[in-house]
Amino acid sequence: MITLKTIDAHAAGEPLRLIVDGFPSPQGRTMLEKREWVRTHSDHLRRALMLEPRGHADMYGAILTEPVAPGSHAGVLFMHNEGYSTMCGHGVIAVTTMAIERGLIMPAPVDPEPGEQREADGEEATIVYDSPAGTIRARAKIRAGQAGGAGQAGGAGQAGSAGGSGGGRGTPLPRPDFTTVQRLDLPTPPNVSADDAFFTFLFSQAPVKYDELKRLASAQEDLPSFRVPGATITFNVDADYQIVRTQLTKNVVGVVEGADPQLKSTYVAFGAHYDHVGYAEGEVTNETGPRRAGAPGRVTAGAENDRIWNGADDDGSGTVAIMALARAFAEGPKPKRSLIFVWHAGEERGLWGSRYFADYPTVPMASIVAQLNIDMIGRNRDDKASEANTVYLVGSDRISSELHALNQAANAAMSKPLTLDYEFNDPNDLEQIYYRSDHYSYAAKGVPIIFFTTGLHPDYHANTDEVSKIEFDKMTRITQMVYETGLRLANLDHAPVHDNKGPRAGRLTQSGAAQ
Repeated sequence: MITLKTIDAHAAGEPLRLIVDGFPSPQGRTMLEKREWVRTHSDHLRRALMLEPRGHADMYGAILTEPVAPGSHAGVLFMHNEGYSTMCGHGVIAVTTMAIERGLIMPAPVDPEPGEQREADGEEATIVYDSPAGTIRARAKIRAGQAGGAGQAGGAGQAGSAGGSGGGRGTPLPRPDFTTVQRLDLPTPPNVSADDAFFTFLFSQAPVKYDELKRLASAQEDLPSFRVPGATITFNVDADYQIVRTQLTKNVVGVVEGADPQLKSTYVAFGAHYDHVGYAEGEVTNETGPRRAGAPGRVTAGAENDRIWNGADDDGSGTVAIMALARAFAEGPKPKRSLIFVWHAGEERGLWGSRYFADYPTVPMASIVAQLNIDMIGRNRDDKASEANTVYLVGSDRISSELHALNQAANAAMSKPLTLDYEFNDPNDLEQIYYRSDHYSYAAKGVPIIFFTTGLHPDYHANTDEVSKIEFDKMTRITQMVYETGLRLANLDHAPVHDNKGPRAGRLTQSGAAQ
């Protein structure tokens, strides 16, 4: 097990997570070599720290390394959701502040220039970093051990960046501290993270101690249900907030009514997200090679002139699959239960649409017996031909083992069964896929779910995720399997049992087609 320690900070409202312990030491003679070493050997750790549930859509991170140039205090590598940055202005400010205040780096004091007036309540210091972009000199004012006004100056061929003032377009919108689709005073149970020491104390008087619970969870055995005597946890939440920016979008919802007089008031839900990451408003520059300004995602080399991120697989594939499913159920024989189809908005920004639907549903959440989520089913994982018959299932056994078995039976009954792979359902999966698509908003409300996906590929969140690369035969077969699963659910005379056994199918589990 790897334990990573981080410090989270903000600079002018922009987040920065500094990794201070546990990350493998990057190897290389230059910062570019060190960055490539991290990309090759430790990129799974970047994804674990930057992506949900530990990170979010706008997360940035940094790691300090040994310097490569004489006179430098440290090297610094910047990372984010999509990969690595050569340079990051707000990151330099945040890293410098944390480095000084936490004693990670001893900065060099700055002597005043002739005639320069200094404030009496502080001193100035400089930290010199090596980065893939060259040398960075960050200058900070230190008052009572706290750094303020950290800025940067370029060096070794790198231009310094100016900070902060805009102009000419009216008063800028204030930067939000957070983004939400919920009312902050909505009474919801808190989702809490804590360290082992806290949980050891919390369960010290429990019938089953924390160490034993961890062992059971690691072995994927049944977890006991019990009350902790004499334990009370109180959360005091300040729900005062000011709205500084509003963006409008809508979920699209359709319903096919069931045929059974009693069961038609219950639903099988199907979902996908119809948003993607956007388009680039900036133009192509060629100062250091072709580069698309304002790119919302990765730009594939040679495709700099394409400013639109189509998202054919992510999640155009799921969007059209739900359209096909809705049409098949609307035009075919009606099952006993009703079917609800939701095309969610805002998934890429943080599951916004599904979170809103789960909090303000168009039908009672208690009436939804299961939710089947489709996100990226049009490609082969890593474009490997060996993946042509494989679909990855996540969450099918976590809340309802009956749902898991029903799906496997539906797949086995197909004329050409698919290979069902549960690698991403493994609780030790570093990608933590279970928390990263719209199904999780339903699972958080106790609704049994299955997430269908074919995995990532080189065009993930790139401007080359094009319809010409979709494997339509495979996508059709997966959609058929989802239909068969939904049909069995809709004709089941009872809701799938909620036995909450947790993830049992994992990295080494496959079923379906012969291997």
